[in-house]
Amino acid sequence: MAADSDWNSVVLHAPLNNIAAGITDVKGKTITVAGGATLTLAQGRFPGEASLYFDGTDDRLTLASSSDFDFSSGVVTYRFSIRPTALPASGKTCRIIMVGTNGSSTGQFVSIAGDGVVAIGKPLGLTNATWSAAGVITTGVWQDIEVVVSNASTVRIFKNGALVAGPGSLTLQSSGANALAIGRDNSVDPVDKFYNGYFAHLQITKAVARHTAAFSQITAPHARPEIKGVVTGDSDEPLARRIVAFNRKTLAITGETTSNPVTGGSYVIPHNNYTDRHVVCRLDNDLVFSARLSGSGFPTLTGHTLTVTGTVTASSAIADPFGGSSASALFTGAGSRLSTGVSEDFLPGTLYTIRGWAYVDSLVVTTGLVFIGTVGSNADRTQIVVLTDGSINFYSQGASQVFNITSAAGVITTGNWFFFEAVRDRTEAFLFINGTQVTYGLASGTETTGSNLHLGYGLTSSTDRGLTGRLFDVQFSRRVEHREAYTAPTALLPFDGDKVAWIYDSVTAG
Repeated sequence: MAADSDWNSVVLHAPLNNIAAGITDVKGKTITVAGGATLTLAQGRFPGEASLYFDGTDDRLTLASSSDFDFSSGVVTYRFSIRPTALPASGKTCRIIMVGTNGSSTGQFVSIAGDGVVAIGKPLGLTNATWSAAGVITTGVWQDIEVVVSNASTVRIFKNGALVAGPGSLTLQSSGANALAIGRDNSVDPVDKFYNGYFAHLQITKAVARHTAAFSQITAPHARPEIKGVVTGDSDEPLARRIVAFNRKTLAITGETTSNPVTGGSYVIPHNNYTDRHVVCRLDNDLVFSARLSGSGFPTLTGHTLTVTGTVTASSAIADPFGGSSASALFTGAGSRLSTGVSEDFLPGTLYTIRGWAYVDSLVVTTGLVFIGTVGSNADRTQIVVLTDGSINFYSQGASQVFNITSAAGVITTGNWFFFEAVRDRTEAFLFINGTQVTYGLASGTETTGSNLHLGYGLTSSTDRGLTGRLFDVQFSRRVEHREAYTAPTALLPFDGDKVAWIYDSVTAG
């Protein structure tokens, strides 16, 4: 897609199509969520995208008053995509975009009505409003709407690139800053209904009339400056790695992300202009925690100190996972665990892998393997536990449940080493046992705010769940190790936590 020559005139650019990115404005304005408007993968304007769902009851977005929303020049373009679930009741309207407040001489609104009319007008007496014919807006399908005010007062409304209303006229608003609402107006006593349906790709461009005649329907999200690239390994395999972009002149950090192995190792860092040149650096020290759990005192390879609670010993009474004589950490049930200190290293984020070897002596009670969060906190945990039926559960609870995936029963048996690997890759969660995927689910939301990692511990039904058994060679990394079946390791996991490989690429934004 070509660069947007009018990008500097864009005052709001909210794609609302990525759960990981959240309900945000690329231009930096704060969007406040009212009601329960949420991003969902149930619908997307384009394949693989999410969208913002309004339930039609109390959901809306608001933005604080800003001079950016002063459109007294009489030239502005509103662009957005909608997929209504239901239209307002007969005789009612929904102001999808509201600039200012009801009754304000400085405001504007874009609305849809129960008969499928789309309109733009002023919230003061509805004078000089421009309406489409009935039936233009329909339910159950995506529609790309563009509303253009040009030539100081001339109004046109486009659907999917076709002109559906206008040219009409709109009285110029008075000058001044305005607040903005999406999904319903900003008035104390609103006259409109709440929007019900899916919403994405909101953009407002000030002092620019994007189109004054019919145009081709969009086939991709609205263009914006982006710093793009791919990350691959020695065998051209796509990798998940931390990517940091620096301004080439000032060396100031302008963005950070993680490359995506699903899309060929691609990464995208949104930016705010098309002119700055950047240096993009790949950071390979994303192995956060590594502990062999085979020596006295349980030293780690990453500099973390493990503190013993209860009774945990280094024992070689049984062979290690490879048939050798290396000791492993022996846990004695509830009340025994190994814990790190408080560290931001253990804030999971949305991309990570937890993996290691486990040996379970008993399944009489639920057995905790790895826990990140606050001991005893139901609302602050990311954990891996083995249930009494031999199933294994990967679960995260933060401000709300993030994901909860459980394998079939009998996957785990007592008296055997097994290799576990739990992966979160942005909006997806995977769990592997001995290289085989045993469960999968979608992930959405904020993970635990806890900053401790605990081994041999879990929590279910507000009850501490300790491990009766062993752990060996456990790692936590901020990368995706696997998304598909693989061969379980036959030797110690590689340690690359001391590797800081900066690979420089000169990249032009856009």
